[in-house]
Amino acid sequence: MKRLFSYSLAAMMGCASASAALSYTYTSGFENGGAIPDGDLTGWHDTRTISDIAAGQTLADLNVTLSLSGGHNGDLYGYLQHDSGFVVLLNRPGKTAADPSGYDNPGLVVTFDDAAGNQDIHLYQTFNPSYNGNGQLLGTWQSDGRNVHPSTVLNTDPRTATLGSFNTLNPNGDWTLFLADVSFGDQSTVVSWGLEITAVPEVSSLIPALLVLGGAAWRHRRRAQKRG
Repeated sequence: MKRLFSYSLAAMMGCASASAALSYTYTSGFENGGAIPDGDLTGWHDTRTISDIAAGQTLADLNVTLSLSGGHNGDLYGYLQHDSGFVVLLNRPGKTAADPSGYDNPGLVVTFDDAAGNQDIHLYQTFNPSYNGNGQLLGTWQSDGRNVHPSTVLNTDPRTATLGSFNTLNPNGDWTLFLADVSFGDQSTVVSWGLEITAVPEVSSLIPALLVLGGAAWRHRRRAQKRG
């Protein structure tokens, strides 16, 4: 019975996860046209509200898409916040003790996904990156995660503010993206940003269904034993 019950649980969780994967992309209505104030820590922000995910669902996985044009990537600091979740997406990419200015590439078109096979965006130039014709960084990267002031951040700082902080939260509500250009020079502009949300039912809401499945599995096994 335990084996049948485990298979039933895995199947239910897999189906719930696949059926609840939703994407949200924001490309308009940006304050200041998406232009991030140059050399200004007060920065730029955009808040969007999600309200169409069924009640009783919790976040199981979150990826973030971000498209920026112009400027210098090494000047950028950015985070995403929702409820108690907080992730540092960018914190002066390329900034190290030997290179206090960071990378000078003009923008990016990336997905942040903290899966184990992806690389830390803070050090993207060390991982044979790809760029488009405008010089923007491409690809899928782990979030920076270094929750320290952008004036002092280094590659050696611990990565404590990651996408995992959103797991188990209710995905409905306000999501705020914040970006700042902390050094004077060319200006960066937000072209678009988005969320890739996978949500699953809360464990408490699965219990009745699992009890039914467990009972059915037990009865099936009992009948099989009697026939044998």
